[in-house]
Amino acid sequence: MVKSASISDGRKEHLGIPPSFFSAKWEDWTTELPGQREWATTAYVFAGDLEKNLELGKGLTLLGKVGTGKSMLAALIALEAEGLHRSACFIKEKDLFDAIRAGWDVSGYDEKYHLRRYRNCRLLVIDDFDVRKQTEYVGEIYQDILDARYEQKLSTLLTSNTHIDDLTERYPRQMDRLARNEVVVMTGESMR
Repeated sequence: MVKSASISDGRKEHLGIPPSFFSAKWEDWTTELPGQREWATTAYVFAGDLEKNLELGKGLTLLGKVGTGKSMLAALIALEAEGLHRSACFIKEKDLFDAIRAGWDVSGYDEKYHLRRYRNCRLLVIDDFDVRKQTEYVGEIYQDILDARYEQKLSTLLTSNTHIDDLTERYPRQMDRLARNEVVVMTGESMR
């Protein structure tokens, strides 16, 4: 695995990695909590085969309660992709929609141009998926991004506190576009 310390903080910031994960390392990832070993192993194996998974357009959907380590694990995988010289983007759902909204007042603003980065990076991490209220607009934005990624066989990693059945009910077309993703349910108590 790539040492995250070999990637500058400026580069981590450009990727969208939250500052609280700038110093995160795989060694920080423990499997000592009850129920953690099985899902942590699945995620670690995915990261160990990341180059192959990225070539195949495979991703992960990390689900679980608040504090189970989904965001940290997603950040480590994004840093791993960057260490392999594959473009990665890490964005919280709230920040994605805030960035879109910020451009509405700009003359000549084009949403599709703005979203190009999220449609085309080799690995896209959407952290805290389904925190926003599901609306037709939110669904359309996700459909735009995930359709493009599916067609190009690009990997997407989602983190969410929502059960997979509820995500599939709220976002049927969008979740279908993530059929290549392995779903990992992260159990256990908060690590915070």
